[in-house]
Amino acid sequence: MRVAVIGSSHVAAIKSGWDEISADHPDQDVGFLAIGGHKFSAAVLDADMIFGLPEEMRRDTSIAKFSRGQLDLRNFDHVWHVGIWRAPLVAFNALIFDTDIDGFEGGSHRHRLSRAAFDAVIDDLTRRAVRSVAWRNLSAPQLWFSSVPRRNALILNQKRLQNRDLRNHGPVSDTVDAALAVRMAEAGIRHIPQPADTLDAHRFTQAGYGTARKKAGTGDVDVDVQHMNAAFGRRMWAAFLEQATKKPWQNAFGPARSHRLHPTTRRHIRIRPLRFT
Repeated sequence: MRVAVIGSSHVAAIKSGWDEISADHPDQDVGFLAIGGHKFSAAVLDADMIFGLPEEMRRDTSIAKFSRGQLDLRNFDHVWHVGIWRAPLVAFNALIFDTDIDGFEGGSHRHRLSRAAFDAVIDDLTRRAVRSVAWRNLSAPQLWFSSVPRRNALILNQKRLQNRDLRNHGPVSDTVDAALAVRMAEAGIRHIPQPADTLDAHRFTQAGYGTARKKAGTGDVDVDVQHMNAAFGRRMWAAFLEQATKKPWQNAFGPARSHRLHPTTRRHIRIRPLRFT
């Protein structure tokens, strides 16, 4: 099986995880292309299924070398988008941290939103997730997506969140993810959700999956609450491989069940022709 993993800086966790488990999967051929920052929006999938930044950007040495490559997606059975197709975080965070939404718990936020208005907002945000028609309903390769990981639970140590009512975070986050998955499925793109066992009670990513980073100007080390580590990458690979190695009918209907008849039963069955009146 050949897999292309493309996306934003969140590809790093997937790549780190793969580096640790690749020896256990010799039959998998994996290619990576991470285009950081907002540059991914400039990347194009051309008519020949070549994916990457436009030529003038690939010549720009101010852009990281690893982001200036190209992948011929005709060479892959699966393409897994990581950290790109999602509901815009600024709008999403405003809904969760500043708004009470009818139908969800909570009651201490500054603003209130009806469920009908909430559903309309989510419909609009998810409708804009896949802007390029080039990715829609491809016959091959099979497209998959995983959104940006939920923020690391250590974000709750930030002063602005310490007194927030977080009861809505999990249910609203799950509702948005489910709506996005439906929208993507309409375009033929399947969802690899963040595994539930990587989340805490409020549906933030568990603290142990965070990556260390140095603070600018001080050299002190803290945890990057946005980007995850190799352990998270390994867990995402387990989720991806479980889905991608299924037969198409298993994805549609779940695991097969045996309907074999016992030999002593089979001989008593008589097939009668259908009659139409």
